[in-house]
Formats: sequence, C-alpha cells, structure tokens
Amino acid sequence: MNKISYQILATIIVYCVFPYISMANASNDSIYYNLVGKADTAIANSDWSEAEALLLSALQCQPTNQSNVLLISNLAIIRYQQGKDSLALATINHAHSIAPNSVTILSNRAKILKAMHRIDDAYNDYQRIIELDSTL
Repeated sequence: MNKISYQILATIIVYCVFPYISMANASNDSIYYNLVGKADTAIANSDWSEAEALLLSALQCQPTNQSNVLLISNLAIIRYQQGKDSLALATINHAHSIAPNSVTILSNRAKILKAMHRIDDAYNDYQRIIELDSTL
C-alpha cells in the first residue's frame, strides 16, 4: 500500500473505530451527538471532508433520528463546498423529499441550483420560500 492509502486507512480507523471503543459504555444518543458536535467543529474549520465523514457516521449511527433531515441538508452544503455539485443536489433533493416545506432545505437547494446555473429552478425554490414564510 502506498503512503496515501495508509493515511486513509488510519483516518478511517481513528474516526470509525476509536470513538466507539472509547465510548463503549455511552449511549447511542451520546455517540450521535458527539459525532454531530465534531462535524460542527469541522464545518467551522472548513474541513469539509472530515465534516462529511462525521455526518455520514452520525446518519449511520441513528438512521431513524428525526433530526437527520437537517444533517442531510448540511451534508449537501458540505458537498457543495467541496465542488461536488451533482452529489450535493442529489443529497439536498433527498432532504427535500423528507421535508418539502422546510425553508432551510429550499434555501440550500436554491443556493446549489444557482451555482449550477439552473436559475429557473433556483428561482422556483425562492418563490416557494416566500410562499412558506412571508416574513422574508
């Protein structure tokens, strides 16, 4: 294996195995919120790949958590920040399918669509936002 492969493997072990070992007695909720907190820190530091990995771990930890729709929306923006526009759009569309009237999700989707030069689609989302929240 080359040096990069070892680094990737080490990163996976650190983020996937050690948190579970060190928190073996912690509740599933504690693990979930720990991962989300670490993802927030990674986002604040613009460490997009770490934030993506942490959010994916949180989503796998509690796949039925009601808060996941917001994590999925954040994941879409993280992918957008990484230049993964098509993947970001697919991710935000998934969040939209779960919560079609979320102003946050519509706003994030409009941002991604605008960046992809899909101005008419972005405009439609902005119009829907105004319909849902006339205080904007």
